[in-house]
Amino acid sequence: MAIKLLNNYLLVKKVEEKETDGFKTVSAINELIGKGQCSFAPDEHSYLFDKTIYFEKSLGTEFEIEGQKVKFIKLEDIMGYE
Repeated sequence: MAIKLLNNYLLVKKVEEKETDGFKTVSAINELIGKGQCSFAPDEHSYLFDKTIYFEKSLGTEFEIEGQKVKFIKLEDIMGYE
């Protein structure tokens, strides 16, 4: 894939919530915070590549590329990473 990111955007793969023993843990914070894996980042922010990114679920533009759900997220909208 040859995507050139502009204006400090990141391309983040959505990470689906996992169920534990058939139950999904839901809390108010989980309803507001999204989690994804950084697939592409501008060269100056390459340290974020392949990191888990946390962001507000309502932010970003979501779409599907090559069968994978992804979002464009602005760098300043990232709340944290690990």
